[in-house]
Amino acid sequence: MKYLSGLVFLIFIVFIGWPYVHVYHLNSAVNTNNQVVLATLVDIEAIQKNHKENLQQGLNSTVQETVGNNALSNIIAEGANALGNAAVNTLIDINWVQTQLNNKAQGDFWAQTTYAFFESPSNFTVRLGELGQNPLLVEMTLQDWSWKITGIYQ
Repeated sequence: MKYLSGLVFLIFIVFIGWPYVHVYHLNSAVNTNNQVVLATLVDIEAIQKNHKENLQQGLNSTVQETVGNNALSNIIAEGANALGNAAVNTLIDINWVQTQLNNKAQGDFWAQTTYAFFESPSNFTVRLGELGQNPLLVEMTLQDWSWKITGIYQ
């Protein structure tokens, strides 16, 4: 029983430290501008999906507030969503991710990290910058036994 509890404790400690190892790799990739390593740590499709959903929600509420809820607003919203989706697909790539992280890290990713902890057993959040001063939130999700960046929020 003593060995079993020691093993469970060891597994728990390894699980807690695991995303920090990925944050360390992210730090190295950002500081050295290594896009190959950064690409292995990022799920671009998930980031694009999150931005599309946020954009669509904002566009729909804006159109309904200005035009109202009618056939014209539906046509405008559909056109704006199509343009927004195309823009997100074009603009958000590994270069965009690297630029976002470099701009906020300002040369040292670790020094700008003010928060890094679990939001749930499969979600880990890293905050670059202080609250109230436009921090960058990096959301990591456990996917296929690896932590990947699935969201970047300003």
